[in-house]
Parts: sequence; structure tokens; C-alpha cells
Amino acid sequence: MKAFVFIMTLSSSVLLIPNVNSIVTMIDIGQGDSILIQMPLNKGTYLIDTGGADWDQEKDEEDQYIAARSILIPYLKSLGITKVDKLIITHGDLDHAGGTLLLMEEFKISELVLGKKLLFSDLEKDILGKAKAEGIHIHYAKEGDYWETLGGRFEILSPEGKEVNENDRSIVIKAKIHDIGFLFTGDISKEKEQTIIRRYPNLKADVLKVGHHGSNTSTSNIFLRKLNPSYALISVGRKNWYGHPHKEVLERLATEEIQVLRTDENGAIQIKINPFFGGTIRTKMP
Repeated sequence: MKAFVFIMTLSSSVLLIPNVNSIVTMIDIGQGDSILIQMPLNKGTYLIDTGGADWDQEKDEEDQYIAARSILIPYLKSLGITKVDKLIITHGDLDHAGGTLLLMEEFKISELVLGKKLLFSDLEKDILGKAKAEGIHIHYAKEGDYWETLGGRFEILSPEGKEVNENDRSIVIKAKIHDIGFLFTGDISKEKEQTIIRRYPNLKADVLKVGHHGSNTSTSNIFLRKLNPSYALISVGRKNWYGHPHKEVLERLATEEIQVLRTDENGAIQIKINPFFGGTIRTKMP
């Protein structure tokens, strides 16, 4: 397990960080997921998911609450980001893909990444239609795909492309950024976790993005013991209707002595990785 320096700050101001560092930020997006990865020397800006939307059929479109409009887009613009090299939508659930169409209007997208699957949701179809209309390169990710850039290697562990359950169609990414390992799991279930560790028996991660916002459908004991992470990150809305993160999941994480950071309590969670000095974790309350 890697050593981290843990720093908590109540400031929401943007940190001026030399671009030799890589930065992974779990954005405080509410009940949903959105993770920004910034590689050093502008060698890659990747966004995994775009947060959710609370859609009310009785309201006009401009009056709908979309986390991308209120949180994600202002945050990205505050960092001076104008282009996203890879926009990765783990799966078609509204709390992961709900802000995508709006985000595509505000930023140049070099590549849209969706998981290979038998059936796309209506939202994914709309996203694909917009991407095709705007000439955005589309990649259908599947197990075995990977890419490398300065300071990092990213490997797709799932999907295979034949999954029936929507959550198990999630794109799962193993990332090695400098000397720190990450696993981004979307909403995969315990069953899919078992499939992954059977296929990758030596899989480890210093930082785990906990599946399905801490639902008890994910994050099994055997999965945690195999990965042996130092930190577990949970993206979850304050006082959400689903009871996430589930008490049993938190107990399993505690049993394995894994440090838990969650957006509903800690705000945005940012890991800065220096190629010479390792990782620094900061949390930022809104």
C-alpha cells in the first residue's frame, strides 16, 4: 500500500498546482458520479461520468436540476479546462450520464467512450446521436482495451459486451498513475467483482472507487481483501433516498482497515500525485 499525506481544508478555492503533478478529483456532484483525471503537462484530461439530474416531467427543460449545470461545468471552467480528451460514460444510468448532453455543448470533446453492450439506454442513444452529429470520435470500450500517456496507464477490465444487468455493463478502469493504483468501478455488482478478480487474480489498488455509491449490492469482503486498498472513495448525495452508503459496506471497509472518504461528508476529494514525492489527499467542503 502506498503512503499518502492526508490534508483536510475547508476552502473551496482552486489550488494552483504545478502541471508536473497528476490530479484525480472525485467531484462533489451529489447522488451520482463524476471523476476528473488531469495528467501532467496537459497529456490527458479525462472525465469519468457527468453526474445526475432530477428530472420532473412537469418542469420545463431549463428549470430541471442537472448537476452538470450547477456544479460540474462551473468547476471545470474554473480550472481553465476547455477540452476533454476522453469523456468516459461508465453506463447509461441518469446519475452517471445525466449531465452529458449539456457538457457536450460547453466543451470540446475529443473522444466519447461508452462500454460495448448489446443494448444502449435511450439516454446513451441521445448521447451517441449528438456525438455523431458533432463529429466526435466514439470508442466502444471492452475488456482488454488500454491506453498510455505520460505518467499513466489505463486498462479496461470490463465490460465484456454481453452483460444483461445494466450496472454490470459499467466500464471498469484499472489505472496506474505514476506509482499509485486506482480502480474505478462504476456501479458493478458483487457478482461482477467476482468475475473480475477471477480473471485478474493479482489485481491490486491503492485507491478504490466504491461501486454503486456504497450500495450493499457491491463491495464484497473478498473483493476488498484481494484489492487491499489504502483508501475507498464514495460518491454519494447528502441524506439520499437510497440509504447510501450502506451500513454493511462501511462495516466491511472498517474491518479491512480501509480509510473511507465520501463526498457527502468530506466534499470533493482530490488526490495529487507527484512523480517524485507520492500522493497527497485533500478534501474540500463546498
